[in-house]
Amino acid sequence: GPIPVRGGARRRNPLELATGRLLVSLRHEGEWAHFLRSLAGVEAGWTRGRWQRELLQIRSAGVAMKTTRDPRIEVSLAVPVRGPGDVVICAIGCSVPSFIAEDLFQPRVLARILEASEKITESLGGVPGARPVVDFSVDGIVLADPDPDTHHDADLDPDADLDPDPGPARKTGARE
Repeated sequence: GPIPVRGGARRRNPLELATGRLLVSLRHEGEWAHFLRSLAGVEAGWTRGRWQRELLQIRSAGVAMKTTRDPRIEVSLAVPVRGPGDVVICAIGCSVPSFIAEDLFQPRVLARILEASEKITESLGGVPGARPVVDFSVDGIVLADPDPDTHHDADLDPDADLDPDPGPARKTGARE
């Protein structure tokens, strides 16, 4: 049965992890605002529009990758686990300190994570989805969108900020 965990665990924003980003991206776009309200410290300098583009890209690709240039932070890779009726019931992934990101972001690691996801999906009565296409390029990690016409972001405002006046702390350290 379940093992109870007591104390010490802090509440995390799901957007801090690749698994959380994947699961949020698969929700209805209208529900994203709930998760985008409390982004303090998740990705410095990211606007609501940047987050919306990130979630659309993850949804389209079927895999989430959390990257950073900060050697003190972890990077991660996540894929969905499906249950009956093609319902995504959870996500599995791996994370490593960012200074060894190249060990995680490579096709053979993604293949093993996908194999695990497919086995869990099948054991839960689900049917594995199509395997995502990922370009682990030397210039950076790029999620390859197999069909760029599949997502519709007309209702999203890519230039909307989370805050009308982000203040000096939000204006520094922006990365995109």
